[in-house]
Amino acid sequence: MDYFRVAVVGGGVTGLIVARRLRQRGVAVTLIEAGFPFGGRIGTRSVEIPGYGRAEFDLGCLLFRDHPERPHAAPPGLPAQRFLVDALGAPFPTPMTPVEMVTVDYLGNNHRHPSPFRPRGSTQSLVNHLLPTGIDEHLEVRTLTEVTAITPVIPAEPDWFRWRVRTRHRNEDTDWQAGASVMAHAIVLTQPVPDALALLDQSKFELPDGLRDELTAVRYDPCFVLHVAYRGTRPMLAPIIAIQDGSPLAFIADNRALSVSPIGPALTAQATREWSLANWELTDEEVAAQLLEALNPWVSGVRVWHHLHRWERAFVQSPIHFPFAQITAPPLFLAGDSFAAYAGSGLDTACTSAIHVSDRVCHFLTEIRRDVGGDTKGVRRKLEVAVTSEHDAIEAVRSGADGILLCSALEVGGLTPSADLLIAVRSALASLSRRPNQESVTITVMIRPRAGGFVYSREEFSLMRAEAARLLELGADGIAFGILTRRDDSQAEVRIDFARSRELIEVAHAVGKVAVFNRAFDLLTDRRAGLHDLIQLRCKRVFTSGSHYLALDGMGELEADVQFAGWDIQVVATGGITAGTVGVIICGTGCDHVLGSFRHRVRDPSVPRDHAIADALGLNDGSHAVTDGEHVREAVTVLCRLERQPTEPEEAAEE
Repeated sequence: MDYFRVAVVGGGVTGLIVARRLRQRGVAVTLIEAGFPFGGRIGTRSVEIPGYGRAEFDLGCLLFRDHPERPHAAPPGLPAQRFLVDALGAPFPTPMTPVEMVTVDYLGNNHRHPSPFRPRGSTQSLVNHLLPTGIDEHLEVRTLTEVTAITPVIPAEPDWFRWRVRTRHRNEDTDWQAGASVMAHAIVLTQPVPDALALLDQSKFELPDGLRDELTAVRYDPCFVLHVAYRGTRPMLAPIIAIQDGSPLAFIADNRALSVSPIGPALTAQATREWSLANWELTDEEVAAQLLEALNPWVSGVRVWHHLHRWERAFVQSPIHFPFAQITAPPLFLAGDSFAAYAGSGLDTACTSAIHVSDRVCHFLTEIRRDVGGDTKGVRRKLEVAVTSEHDAIEAVRSGADGILLCSALEVGGLTPSADLLIAVRSALASLSRRPNQESVTITVMIRPRAGGFVYSREEFSLMRAEAARLLELGADGIAFGILTRRDDSQAEVRIDFARSRELIEVAHAVGKVAVFNRAFDLLTDRRAGLHDLIQLRCKRVFTSGSHYLALDGMGELEADVQFAGWDIQVVATGGITAGTVGVIICGTGCDHVLGSFRHRVRDPSVPRDHAIADALGLNDGSHAVTDGEHVREAVTVLCRLERQPTEPEEAAEE
């Protein structure tokens, strides 16, 4: 097969942009929409009204923001998005001249100004512009088609398809009928998150717990939209009226004055969020009666037709900050206005999400051949051991460790080791005999100048950079560090210090070594944005316990991290890893690399029990921790068995 096929579910603005951008890059697309025509909230409805003619109605009034490029509060590595059309790199198909708008305040005063919301002309022209064009075997467009289930399949030569999309379809006047299945290498779900989750539940497809918890927090508020046609009425105050006086209505737009409908007045009246939410349980007749009464002050004439639309997913609540969600095996992406909260709202978020997810899909498709088969059989799983001495390093490597994390003061999470310690460990490991075909042991050094948090002063960062360069020069294979920053506002957003992290990573890359982000990652407000940053920075690995004290408790987040990271960064599970839990964590998260200390305590006979000075010196009971080679060997045995035959977590625990 010389092409990839992606099934895009949902024909709103996000689905249209994703399908268009994928086709532009040579990806085959199946675009599936349950309604007709395409467009969702930006579609234009055409209605034949007896004795009146064919009227055209845009669904919503509040659609476009006629603003220049503005810098969004985007995480580093996520470029600010331009207005919808500019971001697509194509001119808008109708003039972008703002129309006149009247805002009525709570005192009844009228304020005339150009509309900041939309251009003149039907939104259907934008829908038509966004639809992928060209008829060939690599483009399939299905309207009036509903996806009933998505089922992973085991890829097999020569097609490597990862998904079977089951559908049903109908003609405009018939009931739903079973439709043909669609085979795809990846799926992009662009419908509202609650609908996407319902489809996944119906398909009995389980998301990682960490990702599912994040998605289920997304809520929508509903909205009523009333379409009304009049005869013999005087023009409204302006083509668009925004009402701020406590009316049930938020906006009224005349589709004829906006060059949408050839006849009119043909009004679209949008109720307020609060009124819609409070009256959602009323019947259509009751709602329409109240909204028609609220229209009376703004329009006069004979009403010839009206229709009430219940827009159930109108206003997203608690949107996700990152532009999309994903899992890797099999490739599944979720996008739409439930994401990219930093970009604004409505079409801003829908467009931003579409642009980023289409880029990510294309990147994944170039990597998919590396994982043909989609299972974990034969995967080389690695064990890394945190050590603080030459003795610990020798014990860990003799017991089968693939790598060591060299540091000092493990009791406070690990600090920078001395140069002399690195030299001694490097020399000691070089003299050890290795098993046949065993890879050389890697030595990663911790770069952390002090205990406490991960926001560093200028002097501390200068020291970190100097120590990193020195230890890499002395033979370290990589550095592990964590540098954070916090935005001083009500959101209290903790994120990666992108600029300083890049400087430190460049120190490693300049000498052909790797960079690893330490458990500072578990303090981030947005893990998905953090992973994206580290991918952009070309960080090799990230140590994480899933934002819990123990990795065993953070398995849901770890699984979500692994699925999001794909092939771009290695998620290393850490935090209380033992021989008894390593199998459970590997099988339950998909991590193929773990980090543990595997230590036991040795008592120092020089410290008497309960000595008064012991606490003052931090001696506690006079014991200190050293690497336990037997525990390391037990963990290595579990990993070797998993390599030969993947097992379920329960079986791995018994190992």
